[in-house]
Amino acid sequence: PGQPKYTRQLARLLGESGLYDEAPAVYEKWLKDNPRDISALSELAALYAEIPEPAKALALYQKVTAIDPGNLNASKETADLNLVLKNYAAAFQFYNSLPEASHDALTLENFSLLAESLGDYPAYHRALLLRYHRLPKPTTNDFLELARSFELVDKPDGAITTLTEGLRRLPKSRVIRTHLAQSWRNRGNYDEAINLLSVNSLKSDLAAMSLFIEVC
Repeated sequence: PGQPKYTRQLARLLGESGLYDEAPAVYEKWLKDNPRDISALSELAALYAEIPEPAKALALYQKVTAIDPGNLNASKETADLNLVLKNYAAAFQFYNSLPEASHDALTLENFSLLAESLGDYPAYHRALLLRYHRLPKPTTNDFLELARSFELVDKPDGAITTLTEGLRRLPKSRVIRTHLAQSWRNRGNYDEAINLLSVNSLKSDLAAMSLFIEVC
């Protein structure tokens, strides 16, 4: 008795041991006398997120950000929990305002999905650009999605540049080659489209050959 530090240690140990029925009450006892203990608030929030009780976790992370507005981890957790709770506008607002250097793979994935579903194509394009520049080895889908985002923001030249780079890096990709030919055809450059489609590797590709016939 009279040693409150043990309450704090016990709360952490209960949480780390997976004793979720016991840990919250001990955390709350500690926080009653130490309401601005950011580490304890964050630990309890993470515990509630794992149980899961996302609404309680969100409320605790919001307390952390109120005490420490610059706490990026708590802000990210708040956005992720808003996503879980289907508060899409609040989550999107955070991801959209996050500086480029503060984004990570998860935030960019959530950002792009939200932007596309909400129909904010400039934000969707920005999210894909940020993700693309961090990829050491972009896949076929990465090039196709980025090219599509250029089309959505009415920048067809960007789509062609992206697909051209994709074909340079992945010269055996029939899908990228066909999409690039389609982009040139849409721009009225039929000669470039024919050059792209006139390769042996596409002769057994129904979509490519259908496009080839249309272009010719």
